[in-house]
Amino acid sequence: MISRKLMRWLLYLIIGFMVWIITSKTAYFRIPRDLPERRSNVILLTYMRSGSSLVGDIIQQSPDVFYVFEPLIMLGRYHKINTSAIPLMFLNSSSIRKIKDTKSFHQLAEKTIQSFLSCDLEEIDISTLRTGYYSKSLSTKLYNRCLHSNHGVFGLVLCLIDLQKRCYTSKTRLVKVIRLPMQTVSEMMANNSNLKIIHLVRDPRAVFVSQVKMKKYKLTDVFEFTETFCDRLIDDLYVTLDIARKYPRRIHLLSYEQLCDNPVKISKTLYNFFDLHFTSKVKQYVENITSGGHEDGAKCAVCTSRANSSLTSQKWRYSISFEGAKQLEENCKIVFDMLGYKGLETKEQLVDQNIKLFQNTEIYDLV
Repeated sequence: MISRKLMRWLLYLIIGFMVWIITSKTAYFRIPRDLPERRSNVILLTYMRSGSSLVGDIIQQSPDVFYVFEPLIMLGRYHKINTSAIPLMFLNSSSIRKIKDTKSFHQLAEKTIQSFLSCDLEEIDISTLRTGYYSKSLSTKLYNRCLHSNHGVFGLVLCLIDLQKRCYTSKTRLVKVIRLPMQTVSEMMANNSNLKIIHLVRDPRAVFVSQVKMKKYKLTDVFEFTETFCDRLIDDLYVTLDIARKYPRRIHLLSYEQLCDNPVKISKTLYNFFDLHFTSKVKQYVENITSGGHEDGAKCAVCTSRANSSLTSQKWRYSISFEGAKQLEENCKIVFDMLGYKGLETKEQLVDQNIKLFQNTEIYDLV
């Protein structure tokens, strides 16, 4: 009697053989690879609930952009459950890889991002290629619908053909990630001369409150939050400064508050950084989603439309205690000093939106 383990390996071999037949007989690999190098690749590196959905939505309004939303979601989940029992399969071979530790996660994450930026989608594991997050990007929505209509490996390959063509014909390829340290991105830049970085940050107090609402933390978990979030952010900021010295004009540090206070101006700056044309249509779209739409983002936890983006960015001030805010400020003092976030002196200041809690500091001029 054949054991379950042997049956599983036979299944992997059969699937691998089927994929080899499909990919060798279709036009999947016959998309021209010698297109003019007029493209730029961009990584939007940020953190959960830091405003990246708004930034990505604004940039993807350009028809020249191929935007991938959170391609590391599946790898991140496998890494989080801390097991090497889940196999990762790839279209380009019958080999199987597993995430054994943080190092192997970073290696696979880098490979996945690079594959999206180079449009070598056959290099990406099947779990990542099938995630439902493709519905969140204009560039990948049709691909997501295709997956729902075409099941199995055959359907996946069929859907990837059009997605890969869309990727290759784009001028700018943008990937948004929240699960990668800046150090890994820095290492990628050494071998990618057309790679640019947007480092998006937000007031840690606002990030904490937003993550509490997403049930990642409780309001009493201030120390646990700052121990992980602020330590990572400090490390990333120092690497960002190092990248700015090594690769001038290839990395841009942006605070969510800057964008919310001056949405059109900052959006135009981002388009210039990407070498994209900031059209009147894009300008109107930015004005609409930051000055209209859902009233204060009501009942819309992840939407990008806001009645007033500047006021919306400060709503966290009504959802945290003065004592909690002060504890967070103390634990994240280096971050606050570097990024220009102001501390609170009284309870009244916490809810007084006439008092601005952000100001530009020297770091924004350096990066």
